[in-house]
Amino acid sequence: NYLKFFNKKSLLILSAEELSRETEKTLGKVCKFLEIGIFPQNLIEELKQEKYNVGRYKQDDEEKKVIEILEEIFAPFIQKLYDSLDVKFEW
Repeated sequence: NYLKFFNKKSLLILSAEELSRETEKTLGKVCKFLEIGIFPQNLIEELKQEKYNVGRYKQDDEEKKVIEILEEIFAPFIQKLYDSLDVKFEW
């Protein structure tokens, strides 16, 4: 648990979905958090254009069932994570 070693204010928690959906705003948060200059606009535009990890794979019924079971098992732990970090991801 990082919170045993770091103050909450020392951590910046972001999701990949947030970075993808709101690239410029999210990079602004990163720069502000790190107390560095903002990214050049041309680099931000380039990052918005390039797509990374866009692949998906098909799940058969057995895999879907396993995922449902794992989601149920880990739900309380995920909720505890959300509560401790004051965030909610779209997992």
